Amino acid sequence: MDRMKECFEALEKDYIKMLRQVVDINSFSYNREGINRVGRQYADWFAELGFESYFVPSTNPLCGDHLFSTRAGRSEQNLILISHLDTVYPVEEEVENNHCWREEKERIYGPGTLDIKGGTVMIYMFLKGLKTIYPDLFESMSWTVLHNASEEIGCLDFPSLATGFINPQTLAALVYEGAMSLEDEADVVLCVSRCGAARFDLETFGRSAHSGNSHRKGVNAIREISRKIEEIESWTDYSRNVTFSIGLVQGGTAANTIPAYASCRIDLRANNPEDFQWGKEKVLGLSGVGSVRSPMDDFPCSVKVQLIGEFPPWPNTDKNAELIELVVKAAEQDQRKVQVHRLRGGASDGNFTYQYVPTVDLLGPIGSNHHCSLHDPEHGKEQEYIVKSSIVPQAMLSVRLVHEIVKKEGLRGDTQRP
Repeated sequence: MDRMKECFEALEKDYIKMLRQVVDINSFSYNREGINRVGRQYADWFAELGFESYFVPSTNPLCGDHLFSTRAGRSEQNLILISHLDTVYPVEEEVENNHCWREEKERIYGPGTLDIKGGTVMIYMFLKGLKTIYPDLFESMSWTVLHNASEEIGCLDFPSLATGFINPQTLAALVYEGAMSLEDEADVVLCVSRCGAARFDLETFGRSAHSGNSHRKGVNAIREISRKIEEIESWTDYSRNVTFSIGLVQGGTAANTIPAYASCRIDLRANNPEDFQWGKEKVLGLSGVGSVRSPMDDFPCSVKVQLIGEFPPWPNTDKNAELIELVVKAAEQDQRKVQVHRLRGGASDGNFTYQYVPTVDLLGPIGSNHHCSLHDPEHGKEQEYIVKSSIVPQAMLSVRLVHEIVKKEGLRGDTQRP
């Protein structure tokens, strides 16, 4: 038996126990305490491998701290390994849907198993395997592991912090989002291109009044935001692969009160930088005086829009194509076939690193149903899960990929640095 495979299989149960430790901690993007608990656990794990970790507070006080772990090697050549700390499920949602750790045959269910706590365990697992089986390679490289505290909601501070670790000796960035279920008989699914995504908060401010006694005085903020929602949704253009979605709306206090405030969250997706910039300008241009006014004195609603997070479009590049060739070589050593997603609708932190260094995504365990907490097989809905049998092969893939990257130093080429 391959010594590396034997090593990973011997410790697989331990890695699954590690995964359960963090899956059992709610780390919703706005659960600051839970995110920091998960971060401290990760820092302890990587300390065992000789990493030094430090935390940087998010600029959003509702979010947890970003985690950065580094280990200097004999050379300055380094690899960037990326995951994140947060998940999309509030505590109430996990409780209501009984979304928790559950093992059934080959599947391990639970919040974050696929997106992306399984990815962090994968990073630890393959690094430990590399240190055990190939200590010279492990010691010769410098390593950087980056954990975004608020990737799921989009954040404006992490990108500059993360790309600051990239230097002329950085060979590649490897992102450990969970790989989706296999298609077309492929054994490995990868991503080298993602659309851009931006999120905005839109608020409307009117004037409150009693709906019976003072209706003419009131300025309905919900009416204003309804008009804006219709306008925003009308900008979707499938021929350009530009979409706008309103995923959260709030407003009003009582049925007999004209609402003075309403808000919504906007999601923009676009494939190329020009359309992405156009979409951002369209949304931000809504700020100002609204169209809903008081019949009594013409007092207007006002509109405020704020960009709260963005991931620039990540196009496929020649350097990424070279990196994929190395992944294919690594996979072939274990007789695994590779399928490459040339473009995915979701964004990741790879949307930032690709600009400076070759980047590949979906190196975590294989699974499905990310962002789904519902267990309702009768209606075709199932909770997020990973496939247990994918854990060891994916860890082996990372080890073999590191060997291929180090052998091909030209991968760095003339890649721009931040």
